Amino acid sequence: MKRDERIHNRRNLRGWNAYRRWCGAEEPGIDPGRLEAYVAHLAVTHASRPKDMCELLYGLAAALRERDPDGDHLWIERAVRAVWMASPARKSSDGPGRGAASQRRRVRLLVEEWPAPIRAAWIAARGTGGRRLSLRDLMSNDSPARKWSAETANLRERNLGMYFAFCQSASLPLTVAPEQVEAYLTAKAGKGCSPATLASVAINLTMMARALWPGDDWDWLWDHALELQEHAKEAPKARRKPERMRSVIELRELARGLMARAEKAGRSRRAAALFQKGLIILMLTHHPIRRRNLHELCVGQAPKNAVTGSFIDHLPGGGFSLMLLDTKNGDHQVETLATDVVGPMERWLTHWRIALATERSGEALWLSACPGFRAPNRTIFGQNASR
Repeated sequence: MKRDERIHNRRNLRGWNAYRRWCGAEEPGIDPGRLEAYVAHLAVTHASRPKDMCELLYGLAAALRERDPDGDHLWIERAVRAVWMASPARKSSDGPGRGAASQRRRVRLLVEEWPAPIRAAWIAARGTGGRRLSLRDLMSNDSPARKWSAETANLRERNLGMYFAFCQSASLPLTVAPEQVEAYLTAKAGKGCSPATLASVAINLTMMARALWPGDDWDWLWDHALELQEHAKEAPKARRKPERMRSVIELRELARGLMARAEKAGRSRRAAALFQKGLIILMLTHHPIRRRNLHELCVGQAPKNAVTGSFIDHLPGGGFSLMLLDTKNGDHQVETLATDVVGPMERWLTHWRIALATERSGEALWLSACPGFRAPNRTIFGQNASR
């Protein structure tokens, strides 16, 4: 099925394509009657997977919003939410739409419910429909909201929606004013929000205000957010993480212990997976990279035209080079693999990696994350090879 270029989120595209397949040759329009028939169809085909059914419906509702940002999709979002609330898969804090208790705590106004001028200003501030910006887009427009990632934009949109819901419940105008912001933060503090959460809320409100009303002076809100941030640094932590954290020495001992257990267990796929776990832990203690960069690591040199991906390759004089082409800030990162990791990495590549390899593994370094990976069993690798 041809990809709809207006839909960029994978889950939303999956929901939209499933609806199009159900429509068949008919035009994939939607109305309350057709949605009700589609829900009845999914209730039969996904009777044993109600959560998957709700994921498809939420994806469909979000896809319609992506395809037509100016349309009125509030009715379908409410209908989908009602299906989820009646689903046997719903838990108090699990799955799409969250649970009933969480919804009461986190009530917010959706973008479709915002006043028309504010909604239009938000659409103009984003301006790209969620697509990835080119360098020309970034240089030709000064709107800060266009440079936000989809996750950042969604987070700040939710924060403003919760602020508007508070204003509406308190019969206050839907504007960002000092007295209203102070009342909102006080109400959140009364519900148990930590100082760090209040600082984050104030920062997100500042960013949204600057994007929606760039001509106004928002220094007062930014200064208040910074004050809350300073207060959060001095406030006692709700959870004492240092008491539960393990030192680097303990983590490296754990990693070496896992690899030693794998060596004693014989050459099996289960032992290879255990060795891989130990190697990953050991590597992260020396090179604390992001999970996505770790997942994308491939063996070999990076292609000349590559702009994304992570690669590990042998150095002429021994050892390995670690190249990350797309870090969090968009920069390239090249470094030499730590000496403590070189020996285990050589052992992994020459001895253990083949035990987990499949036809679809390619050059991926960590094979347990590859398509077609089979869960380890207790069969000895050498015995499989001899059959």
